[in-house]
Amino acid sequence: MDPCTESATPTARIMTTCEGVLIDEDGNEISVPCALGYDPGDPYAISFTLHGAQREVTWVFARTLIADGVFEPTGEADVHVWPTVSARGHARVAIELANAGVTALVLVPSCVTLGFLDRTEALMPFGTESAAIDLDATVDALLGSSLDGLESPDQRGSTLS
Repeated sequence: MDPCTESATPTARIMTTCEGVLIDEDGNEISVPCALGYDPGDPYAISFTLHGAQREVTWVFARTLIADGVFEPTGEADVHVWPTVSARGHARVAIELANAGVTALVLVPSCVTLGFLDRTEALMPFGTESAAIDLDATVDALLGSSLDGLESPDQRGSTLS
């Protein structure tokens, strides 16, 4: 399989699958199916999923983190991303993920990552994400009915004379 081949769903969401390389604690390379996902409903984030034999694990982190990490080391806390080259000279993106004391290092072909980012950029250009967020709807969804029955100050009328 060509590592730069992408698959997509016919919706506004973007999903790119590829074969990544998981580096285990002994330095062994294990092929692992991966997926990069983007949903414009959460415009600042991307998902990165590892599909294992027993289960799949998904991390969600900033789209800018992977965009920057293609070209230079970046990241803090649980996710770090940096460019690297395989022994055969193939450009890769290293994605290091940590959780509860366990760390996974996955190498993904750079061409897959760049193609994915190009598609997210076409759907939602970097810097325009805030226009896609309906803050009122988000607050309503978070608070739900807890605000029902409350009146705004302009509905109550002024109590000052």
